[in-house]
Amino acid sequence: MNLSATLANDIKQKTEVALVVATYKQAKLSFLASWICATVILIYLYYFNSAPLSYIYLWYAFFLIVTLSRTILVNIFLQSEPSSHDIELWKNLFTVGAFLSGASWGITGTPLLLPYAAPQQTPIMVILAGVCAGSVPAFAPIRNAALIFLIAALAPLIVCFAATQTSINLFLIFTFSAFFLFLILLTLKTHKMIKTSFQLQFENESLVISLSDAKSKLELANSQLKNDATHDPLTHVANRSLFESYFEDAIETAAKDHTILALLYLDLDGFKNVNDTYGHEAGDQLLLIVVARLKNILRDKDILSRLGGDELAILLEKMEDIQSIADVAERVREVVAEPIMLQENVVQVHVSIGIAIYPTDGKESSTLLRVADRAMYYVKDHGGNNYHFNVDFEKQNPPSA
Repeated sequence: MNLSATLANDIKQKTEVALVVATYKQAKLSFLASWICATVILIYLYYFNSAPLSYIYLWYAFFLIVTLSRTILVNIFLQSEPSSHDIELWKNLFTVGAFLSGASWGITGTPLLLPYAAPQQTPIMVILAGVCAGSVPAFAPIRNAALIFLIAALAPLIVCFAATQTSINLFLIFTFSAFFLFLILLTLKTHKMIKTSFQLQFENESLVISLSDAKSKLELANSQLKNDATHDPLTHVANRSLFESYFEDAIETAAKDHTILALLYLDLDGFKNVNDTYGHEAGDQLLLIVVARLKNILRDKDILSRLGGDELAILLEKMEDIQSIADVAERVREVVAEPIMLQENVVQVHVSIGIAIYPTDGKESSTLLRVADRAMYYVKDHGGNNYHFNVDFEKQNPPSA
């Protein structure tokens, strides 16, 4: 099932549930109005002694039993949380109740009561017509329940009129048949309007959710694109472009605060051998492990970047002195040199570190990068696995006397 069909089916289910819930929620008010009308008929027939009391009491008892049963059913429904799978059962139960209720009103139009009340037929017919008209908005959300109620309530009266071929009854047959047809059409129209209203509501909600999801996905995609443009796809640290931006900002901060900024330029010794021996996947895994180790020893404000291949860079802001920079470089050298398990083989790589310091070695990022790169190659040319400052470390940190 495709997405549009799934969405349409979901809206259909929600609409069915909403129609049943709406009917149950407004049912009690219609029951109350129906009980008041039935009680008026009871008093009316009793007062005018228009029918045998046994008939009247039996009819009213039947009506009360049906109404009470329907009220209990409504209470159970409203206190429970019916699922969409159970909604058909609740709809059928309400329809059965509507038929029994309609039948209780239909009795007033059968020989059981109405012929005995011939002199006073008009008030009973008016009340019956009013009850049927009131059932349309109350029961219309469940279309079949509304139609069955109307049939059960009005059909017996029309049949009784047809059984006695008098001129007035022929007129009443035509009148109530027209009224019956009008109520059926009104029920169908009302049901369609209510159903359409719910469908539009759920379609709008689905549209809002879809737009919200689309917006979230777009924002996520834009964020991912932005991240991909500024971060290394393998290690997820800053790439060269983002590093250069960070570097410029760090230089501005160091110049304003008159603090020491250090650039550590790293190149892994023996990385090519790992690639050649174990393959590029092993090389990638090695880079991930090295980057993870470096993250563990750096401060949150330190910036780690992959400039390309096995070349990494670290920005150390607001360092206290040259010795603290050397301590970091030594710690970097140590963690990189720790053995690494790759494809069930233990390998070991080292790192050559060139160090440039702002403002001693330069005041521009391009200058500091060249200085650090040159210092890194100096380490490589002298066996690697070490770090080197561009200037004489001893001169910057003379031993204490």
